[in-house]
Parts: sequence; C-alpha cells; structure tokens
Amino acid sequence: MSYFGTFKRFDPILGYVPARPFSFLPQIAQRARSLLRDRTTEQLDSAADAINFAISAYFDELKQDEIAKLLRQAIETGDYERFFDPTLTLASDITSESGAARGIAGNA
Repeated sequence: MSYFGTFKRFDPILGYVPARPFSFLPQIAQRARSLLRDRTTEQLDSAADAINFAISAYFDELKQDEIAKLLRQAIETGDYERFFDPTLTLASDITSESGAARGIAGNA
C-alpha cells in the first residue's frame, strides 16, 4: 500500500482509529501517538513521504534485479527470442511446452 498523502485524509494526531478489522488498532495508534507526541503533522507527513520513497526504491531495485536474472537465464538457455515474444502473454504460455509444466498441470 502506498502512502501518497494519506495524512491529508486522516489526521495522525487526532483522527479516529476504528477497532475493525483489527481490535488492537486503537491501542497501536495510542502507543504511536504517545511516541510521536512532540511531532507535528507536517513532520509525520514528511517522514511518511521519505519512508514511502525508500520502500518504493527498494522494491524497484528488487524488480530490476529479478528482470535481469530472467534475462540472463533466457540468454543462457537460448530462449532469448521467446523472452521478448509479444505473442506470449502468460507465464503458462511460456512454460506450457515444458514437461515439468505439463506434469504440474496434470496433477491439478
């Protein structure tokens, strides 16, 4: 879940925290508010923006790493052309020709 200005819709200092879907949410909010009592909403908003940026950057890096691994694997196995084949849109399309994929599907 991304942040994108959540505190414009919810006041982290005074906003209501429902006990649904988790009954312990109000206690978590109370503890967080006691820890952050000397901070302004603007400071919390700035911290949330920085944390959101760091998390997004982390996941972007993970995604790029996995794409690079898949590309290296495609090159090593000779499937480079199929890696970029626009007619193959689903993972099942790519793996349907392998015996392992058929074996798994046969057991379903």
